[in-house]
Amino acid sequence: MAESTRKKQDIYLLGQPLKTAILGNKLPAKGEVMRRFLYIHLSEKMTVRDSETAVIREVLPIWQRSIIPTTQEYNAIKKLDDMFKLWQGLKKHSKRNSDAQKRQEQAFVHSRKDLFDIAHANAIELIQIQEDREFLLAQREPGRRGYMSGVDHEVLSNEAMKPSKLKRELNPKHKDICTKPKEYFERKRIDLKSRQKQISTEIEHSSSVSSSECESEEDNIAKRVQVKRSRQSFSMSRPHCAVSRETAAALDRTKTSDRKATYIISGVAKHLGLNAGNLAINRSSIRRARHKAPVCHFNGNFKCQQQIYFGWCTLHCFKQCNVQHFP
Repeated sequence: MAESTRKKQDIYLLGQPLKTAILGNKLPAKGEVMRRFLYIHLSEKMTVRDSETAVIREVLPIWQRSIIPTTQEYNAIKKLDDMFKLWQGLKKHSKRNSDAQKRQEQAFVHSRKDLFDIAHANAIELIQIQEDREFLLAQREPGRRGYMSGVDHEVLSNEAMKPSKLKRELNPKHKDICTKPKEYFERKRIDLKSRQKQISTEIEHSSSVSSSECESEEDNIAKRVQVKRSRQSFSMSRPHCAVSRETAAALDRTKTSDRKATYIISGVAKHLGLNAGNLAINRSSIRRARHKAPVCHFNGNFKCQQQIYFGWCTLHCFKQCNVQHFP
């Protein structure tokens, strides 16, 4: 009964899931990392990204214990994700009996005991201790040759001594100070006072120069602002409308579109020697002018108190005033 339940819990090509954290005196293997990842993902019902992050955060302290520089966390997560996608592809086609499928499955099974390598790309150059360099090369071999013996007390003592060594270098040498004569300290005081006076004069001179420079800069800024305002006032002058009531009526009579009217009016303005920049010659301005222009004259005794516009509303106004014949 127990064997049947174990077989049901077996993971494809990996075996039993790893329920506890990864332990051992070697760097983690690919099979261990995958078994731990699939247990968190399938049993604890965590997402793929969260499961990958949790496993990598369990693996990184083991590498730090071996004092081997590692890659960034997101690069390690990507490496685990690529391995998971490879396993998914093999599982998807597990029912195939082709030679290629069998070769890929055998290669995956043989690589389970290989190192899950998340070392830095230049780890061999960055490692300063020869034994650590040899250990990393041995772990990269098939089967991960070698193991970690324990805590390296020599390295830890050197790391702990670094702050004290710096403090010793920075602290003054009291023995030399006690042996110096009084004349030495008097000379030092005189030099210090002269240096303070020199610094104070330099500060005053620099402050006066900076104040004069600031005043000159303020004058320049004021001039620039005045010039800019004058330019703005010149540029912000509104252009004149180039379409009068008579022109709008002529355009309506000839059934000229607004787009064609822009070409006609701009050509006439250039011929007459007018500055086209001071005239509002565009489709929207011409359209507004044509809507505002009223009817000039009608033949007959037609009197309408409403303002009649050219365009689409002309016929509507005639119908409201009961006009039966157009002039």
